[in-house]
Amino acid sequence: MKRYWKIGLAVALLVSLVLVALSKETSPPFIEMEVKAVRVDAIGHSPVVLLADKEGNKVLPIWIGLLEATAIDKELKNMTSPRPMTHDLLHSILNQVQVKVKEVKIVELKDQTYYATFL
Repeated sequence: MKRYWKIGLAVALLVSLVLVALSKETSPPFIEMEVKAVRVDAIGHSPVVLLADKEGNKVLPIWIGLLEATAIDKELKNMTSPRPMTHDLLHSILNQVQVKVKEVKIVELKDQTYYATFL
């Protein structure tokens, strides 16, 4: 009798594992977003870049450093710095070698850091 109980338990476990595997949703497709604004977090007083989808239904806040926030904000406002910044150098190098970044995908969040790939 104990043997049948163990076999039944094993079968139930296998069936439940199969059902869980079948019911897992596939990861949602990437959502195209664009930089909408740079703000300051009211609680922590940290800079936040706001990414929003084209319909404006979803917003992804990403906390960033002050220097990065300043650079992004200046770019959004079409302001230039009195001297070239590091990102300006990278932009210039990419232009010289005729490389264009088509998209950046955030692929992971680990230890409060977003990781991305680009094409």
